[in-house]
Amino acid sequence: MGIIQFAPRAIPDVTSGYTTDDVARALVLVCRASGIMDRSERMALARKYVAFLDKMRGPDGRWSNETSETGSVSDSPSNRDHLGRAAWAAGAYAVSDLCSDPRWGHNILKAGLQWILDATSPRAKAYFLLGISELLKTKPDSQLRDGATKLANQLLGWYEAVSRPGWKWFEESLTYDNARLPESLAAHHEISGDSACLKVASESLDFLMSVQTVDGVFAPVGNKGWYRVGGDRALYDQQPVDAGATVEACNRLYRVTGETRYRNWASLALSWYSGSNLKRLAVYDSRTGGCYDGLIEEGVNLNLGAESILSYLLAITSFSRD
Repeated sequence: MGIIQFAPRAIPDVTSGYTTDDVARALVLVCRASGIMDRSERMALARKYVAFLDKMRGPDGRWSNETSETGSVSDSPSNRDHLGRAAWAAGAYAVSDLCSDPRWGHNILKAGLQWILDATSPRAKAYFLLGISELLKTKPDSQLRDGATKLANQLLGWYEAVSRPGWKWFEESLTYDNARLPESLAAHHEISGDSACLKVASESLDFLMSVQTVDGVFAPVGNKGWYRVGGDRALYDQQPVDAGATVEACNRLYRVTGETRYRNWASLALSWYSGSNLKRLAVYDSRTGGCYDGLIEEGVNLNLGAESILSYLLAITSFSRD
């Protein structure tokens, strides 16, 4: 199997099953985690996660996302966000020291390319672009490079259509996992040198951080209402996935530009987990190694899901990447 989806009050709920989203995140983590895990452990987990992802992949290049506790697939293949996260994992694994067959990642990316270009979710495209960009750093491929350019241009097109003074963003609202959009354009700049991608990545991340800094602390947009242009932003419920994505995006922009504000912002967003937030409460539990599922108006959401802890660990490992 993979990694159990939910843990109400730290008790794993095996009935919640497993998802492509979580297993893809877990595979990216073990590919990166050479500094915090033994290679033998990383190899064993990678084999398990690859086997799970193989089961979730449809023959036409689309993916299912959910299984039951017994491992039976619960949904039909589609090109929603989990397709992008699977591609992200495929690219990370293909270039890692754990991979024995890099064709696995190539095949996933090539098969999914037609579906992701038609996807309506900008986050699905952003994650797919992260995966392609990771692979293309070391393994040239003209078809994937062309696909990456098309994805980047689609994101740039959304930005150009929506962005305006005071709202430097790709959509009319800020919702979840926002920082992956500028991060993916910065990643494309790394492989292409496209200055337009870097400009928009910087502008949009700067805007996002201006929105997500409240009273000097990091405060991601809450999912209890989100933030629509012209409206009021929701302060709660703040999600670990948004903090983690912001850390990773800021660290990438720091590596690309060398501008210290991005490294400072990465540290600010990471400190959210340890209690530098509006409630002054730790979201990451250092005693158990778990991560609570969010910051709510009453305090912390005491459930501990896979998405939450993986977001924290991915954020941590993003500081040590080349």
